[in-house]
Amino acid sequence: MRVAMFKDMGLPWDAEVKSAVKAQGKVFESLGCVVEEAEPDFTDANECFVAWRHWSTDLAFGDLLATHGDQLNEYIHWHVEEGPQADRSVSGAGGSESARRCFSGFAGSRTSSTILFCR
Repeated sequence: MRVAMFKDMGLPWDAEVKSAVKAQGKVFESLGCVVEEAEPDFTDANECFVAWRHWSTDLAFGDLLATHGDQLNEYIHWHVEEGPQADRSVSGAGGSESARRCFSGFAGSRTSSTILFCR
């Protein structure tokens, strides 16, 4: 099994935190894992997060908005209105390359049990 351990993600970490994280690499190695240093690509992370938020809110509240929209706040309205665009971003029918890259391999079925991770 391969395990990726981050170096610093470009952030200023407390020395004790960095040391604790690095020590865990040794634990994984002792268990037979191959530990590699890797930095996650956070390019367009905010765009991916907002697309996910639109998509998941549309999934959770879309039907409810149609029947009880007066009881939901403006943010729910906004996310549900943008949800179909996020869906198109993920499916490739529109939207951005970064959203497609973020959700590639995780989209395809809109179920409440779908968990998305950018990679």
